[in-house]
Amino acid sequence: MQLEILYGAFLLGLYAVLCILNVYAFRKLEQNGYDPSNFEKNELTSFLMKRLGIVKATLVTYLIFSSFVTFCMFIGFSEFAFGLACGFLLFNILHDYLVTCEIMTKLKEKGGEPET
Repeated sequence: MQLEILYGAFLLGLYAVLCILNVYAFRKLEQNGYDPSNFEKNELTSFLMKRLGIVKATLVTYLIFSSFVTFCMFIGFSEFAFGLACGFLLFNILHDYLVTCEIMTKLKEKGGEPET
C-alpha cells in the first residue's frame, strides 16, 4: 500500500515537472513573437510548431502509459509497474528538457534572444 502511495506522489510530481517545462517553452515562444496563424510562411515558427507537436504527443503518451502502469499495480505487479514508470518518466523529463533547449537554441540562432 505504501508503495502505491509513493508511486502516485512520484507520478504527480514528475508530471508537474513536465508541465512546467512545456509552459516555459510556450512562454518563451510568446515573448519572441510566436504567431500560430503564420506558421506555414515562417521557417522558425514552422520548426517550433513541429517541436511542440512532439511535446504534446509525449504528454498524451505519458497519460496513456500512466493508466497502463496503474492497471499493472491493481493486478499485483507493483514493483514492475514502479520500475517501468520511473524509467519512462525520467526519459520524458529528459526529452522535454532537450526539446526546450532546442527551441531556445533555435530562437537564439534566429536573433530572438529569449529573456531569462
